[in-house]
Amino acid sequence: MSNSNISAQDFTEDKDAKKKLVIETIAKESIPHLGNSKLDATILSGGITNYAYKVFVADDPDTCVFAKLSFEYALWSPDTHHDLQRTVNEYEMQKLMCNHVPNCVVKPLACLDVQHNDQNAKLLITEWSKASEQFGNQFADGAVDERIAPKLADTLAILHNIKDFDDDFNQQVKPAMVGLLQFVKSTAGEVCSKETPKDRTEEYCKEVGKEALLKILQANIDNLDQRDCLIHSDAHVFNILVESKPSIAELEQFGSEGLMVLCDWETVIVGPIGKDIGGAIAAPVGCLVGHMLNGYREESIDKYITTLLDDYTSKMMEAGKTQEEMAVIFRNILGWCGMVQYVVFHFLGVQLDAFGVEGDDLQAFVRDSMGILGLKLMKVAYEDTDQIYTMDTLKTIFKNLVDQEVALAETNFASRKRKMLTRKSSLLRMQNRRISDASTFLLSVNSLEGIEESLLNL
Repeated sequence: MSNSNISAQDFTEDKDAKKKLVIETIAKESIPHLGNSKLDATILSGGITNYAYKVFVADDPDTCVFAKLSFEYALWSPDTHHDLQRTVNEYEMQKLMCNHVPNCVVKPLACLDVQHNDQNAKLLITEWSKASEQFGNQFADGAVDERIAPKLADTLAILHNIKDFDDDFNQQVKPAMVGLLQFVKSTAGEVCSKETPKDRTEEYCKEVGKEALLKILQANIDNLDQRDCLIHSDAHVFNILVESKPSIAELEQFGSEGLMVLCDWETVIVGPIGKDIGGAIAAPVGCLVGHMLNGYREESIDKYITTLLDDYTSKMMEAGKTQEEMAVIFRNILGWCGMVQYVVFHFLGVQLDAFGVEGDDLQAFVRDSMGILGLKLMKVAYEDTDQIYTMDTLKTIFKNLVDQEVALAETNFASRKRKMLTRKSSLLRMQNRRISDASTFLLSVNSLEGIEESLLNL
């Protein structure tokens, strides 16, 4: 890569310069929320193609806004181009959704043109949300606020039923998604010919066979061209914000209002309708497996998954979808849930510390579990599409496949002859860490050199 060996000092200097740029730009804008006071900022996440900040009045941190600085290139590869229109589109989508679900989307304040090192950038500024903790922390804890799933179901159903949109809206972000999936496909077939599979996922790949496996993965890629409706396209639990818990130690306590905010709207496209719900349940299933490795079947996670699926189904049928149409949508939900599990959790091996388990051996178990489960779900979704399933049948298939993985985790726990571990707050919360999209797709990859060409547009 042209700049993959950037030094730690250069990275720090670049990070500090961007933070200063954000503070100075917002100060000049005289954002009403901040007045003319001296400002400071805290970096929340990012570092590859964008940074997210809390920008606040220096002597009053509670008076603040959220800001995201998006670059047209990646720091590690100046030749890698990112269309900044994605940030403009994010701004427009937040304005649109604020009209429909004002309590579940933060209000955008401005989208500004800025420059850094002779490169164009965009600065998106929004109100600061009272919901400021990533929802994923609750799943890592194993105690999930039951008020969130109905609000997420309603928000996504409203988005999916918006009628007035441009079929080509934000389509320039799709090559990044396709590039990753194509890279996975290009390497997955090799596993089928390995003499000694390293885990159950590789054994399953051999069982399915190279030809069938590649057809399944290609069907998932092709599905991105399906233009059903506006979709968020990245509605996973770390792009959902909720209220911080009043107490880290008391896992069952939640914020008083049950607030839920869906954020990161920069990858909205007109695409396959099942992608959002599939992405929203993928990590929770991983947490079911993870907690079972510690001896717990976390009922609140089960309830979240069931509630989200049932409430979303009800909302969509109220909007006019038939049972038959919902069966098609649900099949697609399984496919995209499987994609996240196989590609993100197993193939890339990221977010494994968010599944409620510690230690390489247990994280390896969850990673393998997500790999084989993801492939099985994708097989249901994309193989033998002439097979007609009812929605209830698909729900049963999904539940049975998930239960099989949880049962194996329970067997693993019993075989280790361990007492149930005392539940504790997740490491993510205790360390005040945020998982960002950059870390999901890039930062956790051990070496970017081997995938430079395939991920060129990421």
